[in-house]
This record gives sequence, structure tokens and C-alpha cells, in this order.
Amino acid sequence: MGIDLKETIDVMNYLVKTLRDDQENFRDAAEHVRDSDLKVLFMAFSTERARFLGDIQNEIERLGNPEPANSGSITGLLHRGWMNLKAALASHRDEAIIEECEKAEDAAIERYDEALKHDIPRYIREIFERQLEQIGRERAQIDELKRRLSHA
Repeated sequence: MGIDLKETIDVMNYLVKTLRDDQENFRDAAEHVRDSDLKVLFMAFSTERARFLGDIQNEIERLGNPEPANSGSITGLLHRGWMNLKAALASHRDEAIIEECEKAEDAAIERYDEALKHDIPRYIREIFERQLEQIGRERAQIDELKRRLSHA
């Protein structure tokens, strides 16, 4: 069985929704943390998600779908996870915000892993793999900053 174009676009739109949610929520996290290093880090993550989003949207359009997914995800898991972030933001405790961002990065890794299980064109798989690798590096940065802040 060959690659299904509709399935490929559906998988890409799934990640578009995920990335849009992550972009917005990392920006919110950056606005609410007190630590300046965290502000810079979370804004960089938000910007990175915007770039990832653009890369995937460009490929969706190139595949002939003129309208990539435009709204964020409404899945229960994502909603619950980011609602926990909203509660952490309200607390204005950097540690709580970091913990929720860690969970969000773990969830993003899981969503990319799920997307990579599909039969998609190799060049799109490579885009996903590069993005996933960067998300893994970002997750490690959060861990490092969390350790540094806990020893301060």
C-alpha cells in the first residue's frame, strides 16, 4: 500500500494544531515567569514552534491543501495539560510553570512519535524528525534550568 496523501495532510494538520497551542502557551509562560533566563528560554521555544508551524504549513500547501488547520487543538489531553499551565501561571511560581512546560514538552514528543508511526513521505518524515530532535534538546534545556534554579 502506498502513501495516502489525505492521511499525510491529516497527520501534518495534527502537528500544526499542536504547534499552534505550544507556541501560544510558551509565550504565556514567558510572560508569567519571574526568572529572566526562563523568559528568554520560553520565548525562544515559542518562536521555534512558530517556525516549525510555518515549515509544516508550507508543506501542506505544497501538497495541494490550500488551508492548513487554522485553529489550535481541542483534544482533552492537550486542554487539560495546558489548563494546568494556566493554573501554574496564575500562581506565578516559576517552579510550577517549569513543571507544566516539562509536561508539555513530553506531550509534544509523544505527538511527534505518534505522527512518525504513519506512512508519510520521507522528506516530511525528515522534517518531523528534525523538529522532534530540537524539541528533545529544548526539553533538556528545561531540565538544566530547573536544576540550576533549584540550587539557587
